[in-house]
Amino acid sequence: IAMIALAIGIASFLKAFIVVAILCGLALLFLTLTVAVDAENITVWFGPGFFKKELPAIDVESCRTVKHRFWPWGFWGWPGKGWFFSVAGTHSVEIKMRNGVRYVIGTNRPEDLEKAVHEAMRESVHLATKVG
Repeated sequence: IAMIALAIGIASFLKAFIVVAILCGLALLFLTLTVAVDAENITVWFGPGFFKKELPAIDVESCRTVKHRFWPWGFWGWPGKGWFFSVAGTHSVEIKMRNGVRYVIGTNRPEDLEKAVHEAMRESVHLATKVG
């Protein structure tokens, strides 16, 4: 490494090292996507808890498996319209909330996620009627 630094100049080497370190850090944040489903929430997060989003199961209007053709990874969206979460592939589950906002969650097991969300929807209604 010292030879490379001398060959390209220390300032250039440090700049390149900083850029590579930042890119590696960002890659670690978005390396994995985790989805947890229970009777109260569908929770989605990247890496070690970065950009965590909780969707109340009682507010889910519908859920379906979809195949997206564009942008296979990352997170992006429009507040009030919808959000996209994925780390790879083209299989996703689209969750539509009662307020009209849609969430598309990439997964390599879309049928399992869809089934879990439907079960959470049923359980959340059951819990709400039990409490209320």
